Amino acid sequence: MGEYAIVDEHEVKLGVCEDLYYTRLSQATGLVTLDGEAVDNPTSGYRFRFPFPDEDHIQLGAFPDFERGVLLPFASKPTDAWVNVEPEQHRRSLYLRVPLYNGKEYGDSTYFRTVEVACPVAQGEIENIPVEIIQQRLMGDGHLAVIVRCGFCGSIYRLTPAETRAMCEAITARVPVLTEFWAKMLQRLLP
Repeated sequence: MGEYAIVDEHEVKLGVCEDLYYTRLSQATGLVTLDGEAVDNPTSGYRFRFPFPDEDHIQLGAFPDFERGVLLPFASKPTDAWVNVEPEQHRRSLYLRVPLYNGKEYGDSTYFRTVEVACPVAQGEIENIPVEIIQQRLMGDGHLAVIVRCGFCGSIYRLTPAETRAMCEAITARVPVLTEFWAKMLQRLLP
């Protein structure tokens, strides 16, 4: 089920399906999966780990948090260009496991009830939306698209170059003093 490549005579896990959680695009140049597919081929559809500046020292295949995302340093609004508020782009429901307690001891067993909750973005019920930067995808025309995730339901969507530029302009405008981390993030976000 995973994507693997041979690197320095060792088998290295790159990710799962099209999500190369353990591989940045800069690390994928020239890599070929065990299935014979070029990893850096724009038509492959692979989504690469975003090159977060604090992970520059980490080797291919060794990233500890496979699903890492970094929240924008401010809450986004539904009218922001990079926020996708189309209901069909968000999970219509989230399933939460809530422990059940009724005063009885169950030993080591825990009983849960699954509760269905709608994503507030999909319902149009929220003004402050957490948006996480998670991945990049090499597009057929050669540009790198930024992939972001809804901080509520986890749905992912790809930004256009114009949406990415708008997000970068907002980071610069809304964050009075950029940390070194965010200054580097801006350089890596701009198409």
